[in-house]
Amino acid sequence: VSRYFIDFACVDQKIAIEIDGQQHKQEERAKSDQRKDAFLLKQGWTIHRIKWPDENIRERIVEIFK
Repeated sequence: VSRYFIDFACVDQKIAIEIDGQQHKQEERAKSDQRKDAFLLKQGWTIHRIKWPDENIRERIVEIFK
């Protein structure tokens, strides 16, 4: 979307699913994620960030699409 890459997206519903590994805990990456989320939210997207490996991706996907 624009200059941003989304890990997984349902474009017609504007649902973004981001899989965040350990690198997303670094300060600069966290700031970049905040900018990306702010941009996507302004465009009408819903963003779901899954913390990998701490969260079960399959369970979260089911939860997101209930």
